[in-house]
Parts: sequence; structure tokens; C-alpha cells
Amino acid sequence: MRLKPLILTLALVLALVPLLSAAKSYDVTFSSATRVGELQLDAGAYKLTLTGANAVFTNVDNGKRFTTTAKVVDVGTKFDDTVVETANGRVTAIRLGGTTTQLVFVSN
Repeated sequence: MRLKPLILTLALVLALVPLLSAAKSYDVTFSSATRVGELQLDAGAYKLTLTGANAVFTNVDNGKRFTTTAKVVDVGTKFDDTVVETANGRVTAIRLGGTTTQLVFVSN
């Protein structure tokens, strides 16, 4: 009879794994075409996810994914909102809202 509670607990844990492992995404919108790292992204809305040192931008309208590397910096202070920093038509950094993480992009 001890086996039944164990099986139920295991089933619950396995059901929760996809929810816990889902990557957090951040909404970013570019009003005009812009460079992010080595990428040239069209104007539009994107979902940004971070996988290690890779920033993955998924176009909300067509689902296309674009990946570039980013330097991940823990600044020690939590950001309230996601903020995109630009200079000369290039994204230089993105502060991820609700975290202490800033992504820094360098273009060659």
C-alpha cells in the first residue's frame, strides 16, 4: 500500500517539470530595424529568452527565431521593467525586468 502514494507523488513531480523548466521570456519591441549583436532585426514585437549566453529573439508575428550571444551581467539591483538601451541604431544592452540581469551586446 505504500507504493500508491509514492507513484502519485512521482506523477505530480513529473507533471510539474515542464512548468519549472520553461524559460522566462521578456517582451521587447523595436520601432525600427535595429542591430542586436550580430543580428539585424526588423521592427516589431519579440519575445526574448535567455539560454546561457545566447539571447533568443522570437518574432511575435511570424514565430521566426534569431539567436545572438550576449554578455550576461548581474548588476546586483533588481530592475522593475525590461528596458532596451540603444546607441546609433544598435542595441547596446537590455535590462531584464524583475531580475538583476543585464544583457550587454557587442557588434563587430
